[in-house]
Amino acid sequence: MFAQQVRSRSSGVDLEISLHRSFIFIAAVVFSGCSGGTSYRPASIATPTPAATLGPTTLKTVISVPNIGPAPGFDFDAGTVDPTRALYFNTDRTNKSVDFIDIRTNQLLAQVGGFVGQKTSNAVSGPNVVAVVQNQLWASDGDSTVKVIDISSRTVTAVLKTNGLKRADNVIYDPDDNVVLVANKNETTPFVTFFNASTQAIVGTLQIPSTQLDGALYDPVQKKFLIAATATTANPGGEIDVIDPKAFTASARFGVTGCLPGGLAVSPSERLLVGCSGDAIAAGFPAQSLILDAVSGRLLATITQVGGSDQVTFSPSLNRFYLAARDMTSNGMASGTKTPVLGVIDAVSLNWIENVPTSPSSKGVAVDPTTNHVFVPLTASPGPGVGVYGPANLPQIGVPGIVEPAAAVQLRLGARHLETVVAIEPNND
Repeated sequence: MFAQQVRSRSSGVDLEISLHRSFIFIAAVVFSGCSGGTSYRPASIATPTPAATLGPTTLKTVISVPNIGPAPGFDFDAGTVDPTRALYFNTDRTNKSVDFIDIRTNQLLAQVGGFVGQKTSNAVSGPNVVAVVQNQLWASDGDSTVKVIDISSRTVTAVLKTNGLKRADNVIYDPDDNVVLVANKNETTPFVTFFNASTQAIVGTLQIPSTQLDGALYDPVQKKFLIAATATTANPGGEIDVIDPKAFTASARFGVTGCLPGGLAVSPSERLLVGCSGDAIAAGFPAQSLILDAVSGRLLATITQVGGSDQVTFSPSLNRFYLAARDMTSNGMASGTKTPVLGVIDAVSLNWIENVPTSPSSKGVAVDPTTNHVFVPLTASPGPGVGVYGPANLPQIGVPGIVEPAAAVQLRLGARHLETVVAIEPNND
C-alpha cells in the first residue's frame, strides 16, 4: 500500500491518500472553525469494490431493544451514526427515547428519555430525527421542539421550540455556517427554522408551501441545504429545494415526476439520490428511485428495481447508496404485495445492485463507514430490534478483508468530532 498525506495550501484541507490494488479513496478533514468541530468529507469518489467481490448483503445480527415485541411492537423513526464515537443513535418512539448503541459491540448502552413517544398520528409523535452537532445530539420531537442532548453525559440540556403545532422532524447541521435546519413537515404550510448551533437562538425561518416536507441534507460542496417537498403547485410530482443557509431563502428548485420524494442522500461527486416514496406507489406511479446532478438538477438515472423509500443514506467507504424501501411491492405497483427491502445502488455506475428483505415499516437506515455495517430497525422477524447488515465479505477499516479499504483509509482526528455529512438524515413518517 502507498499512503501519503498532503495539505492543500489554498484550502487548508488535510488529505490522506491511500492506494490499494482495488480501492482508491481520498478523505478530507475540513476544519469548520466552530467550537473545534470538524467534518469528515470524502473529497472524491472511491473506486467501488465489485459487488461480486463483496458478495450479497446479509444480516449479521439483531441488536436487542427493551420493551418491544409482538404486543407493544417497535415504533421508531430515523437514526444516524457517529463514527468517531462509534455510536449509532436510533429514535425509539416505543421507549420515548433516543437509544445509544455501541457499534463496536452492537450493544445498547443507554436510552435518553423525555420524548412524547408514538401517538395515534405520526404528525405529533417523536422522537423523529437526530443530528450530531459538535458535542451534542439534536433530536426533534412530536411537540414541535428539539431536545439537545449532551452526548457525554447523556442528558437533555436544552429544549428548543420551533413554534409549530405539530412535530419537528428533519434536523440537519451545516458546520460551515454553524447553522442547524429543523423542518416542521406536517404544518398547514410546512416551514423550516434555522438555529445558530452555538447560541441555540433562532436566526431565520422559511415557509415551503407543499403537501409536506421530507428528506433533507446539507451539501458541503455547494454549501447549501437541500430538502424534498413532496408535492407543490408548480411540481405536483415533487421537488427538491436548494436553500441558502446564509440568506435563508430557496435559490433553486428541481422538479421531479411521479416521485413524491422521501429521503435524500448525496455523494461527494454531487450525485443526489432521491428516494421516491410509498405515497407515489399508492398514487399509481411505478416504484422508482432517481439520481440527479445535485447542482443542476439534471436527471442522471432512474432505478426501477427499488422504490417506496423513506430514509436513504450514502456509504463513503463502499460508494453505495442504501435505501430503506419500506413500501416496495412485489411488482413495483400499488396492486402488488408489500415487500419491504433494503435497496442497494452503486453510486458510481448508478446501477442497482440488490434488494435485501427487511420487515414491515422498516423505514430507517444508517451506515458506519468504518465497519461498513448498515443499521436498519426491524419491527418483526428477523427482529424485532435493530438489524445490522453488511456485505458477506465484509471489508472494515483497519481489519484485513477480501479487499482492503481495510487499512486504506486512516482518519487522524485525535479527539476531535467527526461527522459524516454525506450520510443524511431524511425525513420519515
